[in-house]
Amino acid sequence: MGPVHTHINWIETRSEAQPAMYPALAAYLVPFGFALAEHAPVHHADVCLVVADCAKQAYTHPDFLAARQLGKPIVVLVTQASAMDRVALLDQGADDCMVQPIEQRELAARLHALRRRKHDRAPSQPNWIRFGPWLLDTERRQLSNAQSETVALSHSEYRLLLAFLSMPYQVFSRDQLMDEARGRGLDAFERSIDLLVSRLRHKLGDDPRHPRLIHTVRGQGYLFNAAPNTALSARTHTAALASGLTH
Repeated sequence: MGPVHTHINWIETRSEAQPAMYPALAAYLVPFGFALAEHAPVHHADVCLVVADCAKQAYTHPDFLAARQLGKPIVVLVTQASAMDRVALLDQGADDCMVQPIEQRELAARLHALRRRKHDRAPSQPNWIRFGPWLLDTERRQLSNAQSETVALSHSEYRLLLAFLSMPYQVFSRDQLMDEARGRGLDAFERSIDLLVSRLRHKLGDDPRHPRLIHTVRGQGYLFNAAPNTALSARTHTAALASGLTH
């Protein structure tokens, strides 16, 4: 039996749960260094494992919302989910999702991948990136404005903003931005990058008619009109993506 390194909070949202599922999974994960607990406070968890019948049931649950606000990694186990449902879960703040029935070994591998990304984080990477009047907290995946008011970002919004910050004053094509924001493929389904840019603009308080930060370049894509306080090299860009998994 391996040592416990990672505490996982089991968040049950189903109206009719499978009684045997939790104890069987809890016992299976122990040798991999994971401690699974029910009804634990969200802020004490290293990872939140949300079990739901459908995507909306997961991302509207109070504990899912609390975990997202705290910047906790979220893995969703859902009974039914289309490609659109899985994209919605990622957009709402989930870091991974699996459709049941699940292979326990695959779940353990995905949880281990989250943990590895946390420990592989570059030690010199700061926890924040400043640009214009904004401060991006890469641990909590939150924005703060000059008045210290915080704005939570979805998984895709966070990745999109990091892409812009990695190459300020340069034009990104829509295909490039979709690859950056999506992170990994979700079947053949793709959401409109224009909608995602519009949502990020709204959170940045950027007027699309007179933008200060995200400029539309007709026929080409988008340009970000602000540089971060530190250059995001390939290494620091990757570390900033992974740092959203810290607690």
